[in-house]
Parts: sequence; structure tokens; C-alpha cells
Amino acid sequence: MKNAVIHSMDAMLESCIIQITASKEGNEWDIIVKNNGSKISGKIFLDKLREGRVKPSGHGIGLLNIDNRIKLTYGEAFGLFCTMMGIWRRQRYICRSTKQNRRQICLKIIIADDKKIIRESICEVIDWGSLGVEMSGVCKNGTEAYNLAMKIRPDIILTDIRMPGMTGLELIKKLFEKGISARYILLSAYGEFEYAREAMKYNVKHYLLKPCNEEQIMSAVSEVCSDILKDRSKGLDIESEEQRSYSDVIEKIMMLVEENMGNSEMSLKWIAENFMFMNVDYLSRRFQQETGQRFSAYLNGIRMSRAKEILIKYGGDDIFAIAEQVGYGNNPQYFSQSFKKSTGMSPREFAKRVY
Repeated sequence: MKNAVIHSMDAMLESCIIQITASKEGNEWDIIVKNNGSKISGKIFLDKLREGRVKPSGHGIGLLNIDNRIKLTYGEAFGLFCTMMGIWRRQRYICRSTKQNRRQICLKIIIADDKKIIRESICEVIDWGSLGVEMSGVCKNGTEAYNLAMKIRPDIILTDIRMPGMTGLELIKKLFEKGISARYILLSAYGEFEYAREAMKYNVKHYLLKPCNEEQIMSAVSEVCSDILKDRSKGLDIESEEQRSYSDVIEKIMMLVEENMGNSEMSLKWIAENFMFMNVDYLSRRFQQETGQRFSAYLNGIRMSRAKEILIKYGGDDIFAIAEQVGYGNNPQYFSQSFKKSTGMSPREFAKRVY
């Protein structure tokens, strides 16, 4: 509380508001301190402290010290969850529409986690509208998530693995048996990757290691959105040619990305000059209008998805070869950095847990 009072009032030109709440679920307590003043960038800030890239300016016990003590006492799944939540900000969900047919592209997502602080953090910290995603439900266990999914048939479900009543894995199995074709993102603590391995049978390819930050969540959701929209562009989820989400130009760009995945020189400019023979600025604007994301974000999402598929199938013994296959050329170090930024772990760490 002292920390919130001191730092949230720093450089405030308006009224400083601090909110402290405590809630109990079972034998666990969540204590949440929120303010509308200065903010820190979540887990990224704690990572920078650990790596020595940021030096603490205060004289107290320190956030990193507290986080380490909690983990040593209770395990890696516990600790501080620092987010950039604006608690008095009213979230607006804006669905994207294509210039071609004005049809909305709005994917529905459900969040399921038995920890209240995690549910609230994920729900509030992400700018879902910028991803073309609508928050359709927040559930505190697998049973709630199952009932809601059967009712609204979401496109994406982000779920914890271990929950009372019905686990995340049981949730995925039941929905799979009922023909619900949602895409899944699993939240997992250390030591739970045996469960994640089982989930691969149901085409689950996205894992986030707790505690994760907003950047990792947005990256995973963006990858899933790319997969869904790519499938729709191929006609897997549409009824007729007239209902396609994308124009022929954008579909051709997506096809060229797939065909030239291993080319480290691939960019929208490269595609424009060598295949489309069109102005790159025009293609960039059109790609973002129709897909709702920049080409660079789309390309990175496709590359990370392909890298995960390779690691799941073959393991992580030859990172150099994997980097080449997904378009990072002879720069495995940059590939590893990009992969860790996306997933929160290195390619080898990911492979050890899922291969």
C-alpha cells in the first residue's frame, strides 16, 4: 500500500485514486492494489529487474524480492502479477470489418481460470478490440466454461489447465466430442506440461507459462486469430465463394507466405516487387483493412505457429535448422529471441515440455 501511495502520485496532474481489494477463494487470498497513476509494464518489468536491465530506485524490500520469496514458498505458479490495467477505463470492443464487403470480422473468446486475479487481469489488460476479438465470457471453472461454450460456440477459449470440478483438459475433450471447433490457448504452471502433451491430441498448439504478461497473451491470441482467418480464407469455414472474408489480392499474399515460409528475405515489399507488381504502401493498407493486423504481425504469427508445430513433432535439438525452415536464415539467435518474446520460453525449453 505504501508503494502504491508513493509511486501512483508521482507526476499526477489529476486526482490520484488508489483501490485496494482483497478476496478469498477456497484457501487462497488475492490482494489487489490498483491506481490510476504511474504504471509498470507487468511481468516485463520484473524480468528486467532479474536481468539487471532496470535498477530499483526505492529503498524498500522491492517487488522482485517479494516475488522471489512467494515463489520459493509456494512454487513457480505463484507470485506477483503486475499489469497495466486501467481500472476506471471502460473497455470498448470494436469488431473489424473488411472494405470489400463491410462484413464484420469479430471472433468470440472465453476466459476460464479459477484464480480471480488472473481472470480480471487477462480480461482488463488486453485491448481485445484491436485484435478483432470480443470478450464473450469470463468463467471461474471448467464447468462454467463448458456451459457457456455450448451456448455461444466461441472461436477461441483461453483456459487454465488445473481447475476444480472440470480441468482445462477435460473441458477441451468434452467440447471436442460435442463438435465445438474452437481454438484453444492453455495457461500452464511449471510441472503441468504432461497435461499439455495430452491436449495436443485435440489440436492445441498454444501454451502460456504462468505468470505471463499482456504481450505474450496478445501474441498468442493474434496467432490463433491468424490461423482462424487463414482457414476461413481457404474456404474451410464458409459456405460459398461470395462469402469469403478476403479479396483475391489478400488471399494471394497469404498463399505466397505459405509457399515461401523459409525465405528470410520475405516481406510485403518483397512480395509486392516480385509477385504482385503493386505499390507496397497500397498493399500494406489493404492488408490491414481486410485482416485487421499489419503484415509483419501476421507473418510473425504464422512463423511462430510453424515453429511450434516443428518443435512439437521433432523436438528442439537443431534450432539452427528450425530457424531456417521458418524464415530466420542463419540467425538462430534472433529466432530464439522472437520465440521467447512470443511464448515466454526459449525453443528448447518449449520442446522439453511438449516433445
